[in-house]
Amino acid sequence: MGLESLQLPTYERIAEPIPWTKSLLDKFNIKLSTMDKFCQFLGEVIGTSMLVFLGCTGCVQNANFANSPLQSSLNVGLVVMVIVHCFGCVCGAHLNPAITLAVYIYDMISLTMSGVYFAGQLLGAFLGYGLMKALVPANAISLGGAAHGVCVPAPHPDITAMQAFWIEFIASAMLIITTCSAADARNNAFQDSLPIRFGLTVTCLGLSVGQLSGAMCNPVKAFAAAAWNYDFQDHWVYWTAPLISAAVSATFYKVIFKRDYVERRVLPEKR
Repeated sequence: MGLESLQLPTYERIAEPIPWTKSLLDKFNIKLSTMDKFCQFLGEVIGTSMLVFLGCTGCVQNANFANSPLQSSLNVGLVVMVIVHCFGCVCGAHLNPAITLAVYIYDMISLTMSGVYFAGQLLGAFLGYGLMKALVPANAISLGGAAHGVCVPAPHPDITAMQAFWIEFIASAMLIITTCSAADARNNAFQDSLPIRFGLTVTCLGLSVGQLSGAMCNPVKAFAAAAWNYDFQDHWVYWTAPLISAAVSATFYKVIFKRDYVERRVLPEKR
């Protein structure tokens, strides 16, 4: 008997659905890979819907519902933390076309799945904002008669649209760099704290520039709020800034900072 036969067998852990689901897939001749892709789409729909519903509901305000920039920023950050924890293992919890674009540039998702993710995010954002309008008093959504409704992106009257563009560009860059660093092999040992780090990043951006440009950094969230309220003032800022920033920031990090671990044979030193 050789030494090889005394070694313990090596097992590979594979994520599979529960037996009932697996038998149902077999019955209808549905491949597990197809089911996984649908789950990724559904995860983005639900995750983005909850981001918009809970994130914007936490920002409503009128004479009966008090609010503040600190409360709104903390709320959105905590919502992101919870959603990343819930759906990060399902679909990565992008919740944002800018993040999906960065992940595509990182070669972590195909172009086809990027389109699927975008469709899920857009649908989820519309559903989330519509659910909020159905459940929350109209006066609270209009912020007690303010110029723009809750979560409707618009630059502060004291800054120009171009200034808002660069503010959103820089804020989006910080979000994308956070995403890129999380995918860096050197950060593999710190994945447990990923939801907290993303949540605190969003909170930081809200506290820093929320009152200036809205710190939206998310085209579908901006579009859903603008469409439901039919308020598209300087709306181009909230599509161009995050997406251009994602393309530039992700490419820059990938080329300059990104590192991958590779196996290398270590030769003994010659004496």
